[in-house]
Amino acid sequence: MKKIVLLCIVSVLLLYANTRSLISKIPLPETIIIDMYDGDECSLACLQMLYNEGKYFTFLSLYRDSEDLDQDIRNSFQELKIALNLQNSNSHFRSNINFTKFQSNSDMKIALLVPRKIIGKYSIGIANSILSYLIYKNIKFDFEVFDCNDESEDSIQKALFDIKNSGYQFVVAALTPNGANIVSNYEDDLLIFIPTVNAKYVQNQNSNIFFGGIDYQKQIDILLGFANERVAIFDDKSKLAQEISQTIKENSSAEIVYEQNINNIKTNISYMIKANKDKLEDSSIFLNLPLVKSALVASQLSSYKIKPYALLSTQVNYHPMLFTLTQKQDIEQLYIANSISEQDLKLKEINILLGTNPSYSWIDYSTAIGVDYVYTQLISIDTPRLFFEPIENNQITYKIRVFQPENFGFKELFF
Repeated sequence: MKKIVLLCIVSVLLLYANTRSLISKIPLPETIIIDMYDGDECSLACLQMLYNEGKYFTFLSLYRDSEDLDQDIRNSFQELKIALNLQNSNSHFRSNINFTKFQSNSDMKIALLVPRKIIGKYSIGIANSILSYLIYKNIKFDFEVFDCNDESEDSIQKALFDIKNSGYQFVVAALTPNGANIVSNYEDDLLIFIPTVNAKYVQNQNSNIFFGGIDYQKQIDILLGFANERVAIFDDKSKLAQEISQTIKENSSAEIVYEQNINNIKTNISYMIKANKDKLEDSSIFLNLPLVKSALVASQLSSYKIKPYALLSTQVNYHPMLFTLTQKQDIEQLYIANSISEQDLKLKEINILLGTNPSYSWIDYSTAIGVDYVYTQLISIDTPRLFFEPIENNQITYKIRVFQPENFGFKELFF
């Protein structure tokens, strides 16, 4: 049985220096993980065993369509594609992204474009997600960070010019919709993945650019299925929260019995909840708030013995810190929409060693999907993908599941 050795990198990543990232030559500690599948090929019996044992992701990664496969295996594959919302994609999950103009070689060359003043707090997680994937693949790679400082047209164009002059063809661009629209309007020479933005926010879409942002409207559509005819909304003044609240109002036939903006953490949440107890009782309360504010609202509702019909949240509150900030009774009626699926165990281990966890950060998760897609479609086209989300119309399509807190973890609801 072969062993996979993962190298734990302990280094300081100079994210905002416009210099090439290098790995130290100092000997590193090792983590040894036993690979439970031994061999490069998986026979018909092997595939059947994986399916029967419920190892569905391994089954999908090793499946290859051929005339030798019997109908039962084919049917199993099709059933899993439907269950994972992959029915519109073939086994290689190809999309209409134009790869033909980009030169393929055995090395992975990635540039990370970061507007530090705008999205700096996400940069380290995105960089670590990229590095984790490259280390997992055990390939030669060239990875460099380009800081465009802000999302002005001049700054972005200069950074893209520097990226091309440095010999990079593939760019991970950590941008907001404003920056994404600038890139889409002016750049067609680079292959660009924008993990932070959904394609629907970009007006002029090019075949050389694809996107990984979550579709919050689809999450809201599913959450509304858990709501009753009385809806209350808590949000803040962030653009995303305002958009989500507007989506709720436009897509729900329920009465909006209460709406409150909590922009400042010092806001007297206790008073506003106590004063509106009758409105909040037996209502479906949307928490369009960051984790800490959502926890405060949930705990105050519990403190005043207000029993909502349901507490509802998009991706933002899918995080284990929720259990540190609340008590069990505070979140018993909480339903959270989540677009992050299970990941390869070894890749997850490397991510954790580098200080990130895509299991709870959708931007880091999206980044890994995009890098994996480019690697398997351009660099090593015979290599199966690690992730099974399809890419349709140059946008990653996520399966949305609903979870409830249970025993300091999350249990999936099947509906």
